[in-house]
Amino acid sequence: MIKSVCGYCGVGCGLEFDTSKLIGDITYPSNEGLLCSKGVSELHTIQTSTRLLRPQLKQNNGTINIDWETSIKYMASHIKKSDPKKVAFYLSGQLLTEDYYIANKLAKGFIKTNNVDTNSRTCMASAVVAHKKAFGVDYVPVRMEEIKKAQLLILVGSNAADSHVVFFNKIKKEQKRGLKLIVIDPRVTNTSKAADLHLAINVGSDIDFFNLVALRLIEDGKTDSHYIENHTNHFATFKSKLLREPKTKMLKRTGLKEEEFEAFMQLFYDNENIISAWTMGLNQSVQGVDKNLALINIHLITGKINKAGNGPFSLTGQPNAMGGREVGGLSTTLAVHLDFDKESIQKVEEFWHTKGIAPSRGLTAVEIVEEALKGNIDVLIICHTDPIYHLPNRNRVEEAFSKIPFIVEINAYENSETAPFAHLRLPAAPWGEKEFAYLNAQEIFEEYKAMTKLSTNGHLDIYNMKTNDFVWGKELFKNN
Repeated sequence: MIKSVCGYCGVGCGLEFDTSKLIGDITYPSNEGLLCSKGVSELHTIQTSTRLLRPQLKQNNGTINIDWETSIKYMASHIKKSDPKKVAFYLSGQLLTEDYYIANKLAKGFIKTNNVDTNSRTCMASAVVAHKKAFGVDYVPVRMEEIKKAQLLILVGSNAADSHVVFFNKIKKEQKRGLKLIVIDPRVTNTSKAADLHLAINVGSDIDFFNLVALRLIEDGKTDSHYIENHTNHFATFKSKLLREPKTKMLKRTGLKEEEFEAFMQLFYDNENIISAWTMGLNQSVQGVDKNLALINIHLITGKINKAGNGPFSLTGQPNAMGGREVGGLSTTLAVHLDFDKESIQKVEEFWHTKGIAPSRGLTAVEIVEEALKGNIDVLIICHTDPIYHLPNRNRVEEAFSKIPFIVEINAYENSETAPFAHLRLPAAPWGEKEFAYLNAQEIFEEYKAMTKLSTNGHLDIYNMKTNDFVWGKELFKNN
C-alpha cells in the first residue's frame, strides 16, 4: 500500500493506493478518509491519450519531436543571448515545492531576472498582501482541523460545497455536533443552502459589511482591549474613522435588512470560538486586499485569533499555492518570505553561491503580458499552467504571446490552449509520477509519492535544467 496525497485542490487529502484503486487515508488529518469524485478518479486523468510525452519544437510546417539534450541546448541558447530583464517565468500552484524552489533559484539567482510569477497571483495575491499588512508576514493563523473546536464558521465568498468538497463535508459533520454556519455570498449556492444564516449582500459591499460589524462590536463594548493593546497598532485611528461612517448608509449599501444584520450579530455574540474562511469572493476584486483586511480586523479587535477554534482562514485553491509562497515563487518576494532588501539579498546570495541578484521586484503576471505587448519580453517559460485559458482578457493575452520570440511550455498534456503559442514544449511529470512535497491548507508539508509512470526517460519538469548547458550548473544545484 502506497500512501500519498491528492493533487487537485488546497485541501490536500491523504490517499492510499494499492495498484488498482485510490482510497482515502483515514489517518490523515486533512480528510480523515474522505475523498471527492475528483480525488477518486485522479489516476485516470493522467493515463490519457492527450499526454505530452516527448519534447516538441515548432517549425514552419508544424512541430517535430526532438530529444531532451537538443531541447535543453536550444532553450539555454535563447536564455543566454537574452537580456535578463526580458526573460520571465510563469509558474503554477500545481508545481511541487522542490520544482518551485529550483525555478525560482534558477531565475533570480542565476539568470538574474526577478520576473518570476505564478498563476497563484490571480487567486491569492490579495490574501498574501493582506497577511503581510496585518501580520508582517504571509501567515495563515488557522488550520483546517480547527473547525472541530469552532462554534461558528463564517464562509465569505466561498462555495466550498463545490470547490473544497472534502472540507465542506467536514463542515456538515461538525454541524451535527452544533457548529453554526453563516454564508456571506450574493449567490444562492449549494453552500448557502446548508447555512444557518445566508446573507446575500450586494456585490462589492464586503468592506461596508465588515466595517459595520466592527463598528457594532466597538459600540457594544465587545472588543478585546488587552489583545488590542498588546498585539495591534493604530486602533484609535481605526475606531475614529469608523465612528464617522453613517451606519444607515453602510447597511443600505450592503442591501441587507436590519433584521438580517441583527441575526448575524446575535450569532456572533452567542458563540465564543469563531473562524472566518474565504476564497475568491473576497480575493477577486480591485479592492481584494482591503476586503481581506476588513475581515481580518474583526478578529484582531475581538482577539479571536491565534487560539484554538478562532481566526481568519484564507482557503487556498491549488494544491501547492502555499508551497510556492514559502519558497518565494512570486515576483514580489525574493525567497522564503524575504523581500528585495540588501540584507536579504546578501543572505540568499550566500546560500545560493551566486552574486548579482537584482535589487528590485520583478514583473507580475499581468505586467508580463503588458510588457510583452510592448515587445519587452524575449523569453517566457511557462510551467504547469495554461495562461491563455485562465488569464483575464484572453484576446490581449493572445496578442501579447504572439509577440514573444521564444516561449517554452512545460506541461503534462499536449492539448493546452497555450500550446499553439509555444516554440518549445517540454513534457512534465504530473501528479502520481513524482515524489516530492506539497504544502496544503492544513499547513502540512505532505510527502508526495509516485504511483504510476507514463513519462519517458525519467525526466522531470524543471529538473531537466540540471545540465552543463547552463554555465552555472554546479552552483545552481548546491544546497538543494
